[in-house]
Amino acid sequence: MDNAEFIDWLALESIDPLPDHWHMTAMLCQLLANIHRGKGKPYQLDDFMPVKRSKPQSEAQLKASLRRFVKSKS
Repeated sequence: MDNAEFIDWLALESIDPLPDHWHMTAMLCQLLANIHRGKGKPYQLDDFMPVKRSKPQSEAQLKASLRRFVKSKS
């Protein structure tokens, strides 16, 4: 991987982050807890996250981020 490709991956990560290990582990915990829970409210993903996640970007924010990224490459 050369420097340009590494920078492209960093830019993509800033626009649309990949799930981290906490997120993946929380998904498994949520699944197992909901399978084995009794009646009542289902568990949410945030119930198993050690830190609160930031809210996902709206479509308008994502488009603006993509425009800034494309503009920085030209």
